[in-house]
Amino acid sequence: MIVVSDTSVLCYLAILDLADILKRRFERVSIPREVVTEAMFPRAPAPLQALLQSLPDWLIVESAPPLDLPALDRLDRGEAAAIRLAIHQRADFVLMDERLGRCVAEQVGLRVVGTLGLIADAAEREWLDFDVAIKQLLSKTNFRVSTKVVAEVRQRILPQR
Repeated sequence: MIVVSDTSVLCYLAILDLADILKRRFERVSIPREVVTEAMFPRAPAPLQALLQSLPDWLIVESAPPLDLPALDRLDRGEAAAIRLAIHQRADFVLMDERLGRCVAEQVGLRVVGTLGLIADAAEREWLDFDVAIKQLLSKTNFRVSTKVVAEVRQRILPQR
């Protein structure tokens, strides 16, 4: 399975100390060099910096080839590079949270999964407690999601509750 990630998903999972779910779920995740650059900005969260400084063997840094796609001009460098790399590699998934980036990725035919979707998937596999992970996500990060969406996801993955 080919998976490419933008910075946001790595950031949120690193802050929650859940980055290992990416290895468990996908075995390997590619990131463009621009994601590493974003992660090393002085204001980037320390857990994200630590993850990319240690660079686990399942996280592969690759160059995103150029691509003439005007919609990418509206995105930040990491998002645009992740989409270019995902298109180039014919990725099964691109991991991304930002709404505009997700829209552009979907417009070019990529399947997008975000932090909430990864947490839900991990909860379904019984790798973590959904409610605990969401509570931490919302209290420890700037991740934004409506309570309605969280309730819908919870109902889908935990229908017995």
